[in-house]
Amino acid sequence: MTVLEWKGAEHGLRLIIGNADEKPKKEIDYIATFKQNNVIGIISATNQSATDHYENLAFPVVFPDRTANDHPSVYADGLAGGKIAAQQLIVPGFVDHSPAGL
Repeated sequence: MTVLEWKGAEHGLRLIIGNADEKPKKEIDYIATFKQNNVIGIISATNQSATDHYENLAFPVVFPDRTANDHPSVYADGLAGGKIAAQQLIVPGFVDHSPAGL
């Protein structure tokens, strides 16, 4: 279960996942399915954010690491994420098995 699922479950929500494999027709079908299931929003990692099948929906759409004209986008901070990951590796007892070391 992902963090999104855990947090949603805490508020009585369920997560529905669809993988369109970068196929526009399949993505449109998923959007129709989400509408039929009365979703309250979509988080979409599409490469098709500029197309009009995300327009005029009755719920919000957010694109992580993508830009879209009329929809919010969320971006990851790769530098801060890398620092956090490195800090988790540099803990007491960590043994570096890589050829070059850290």
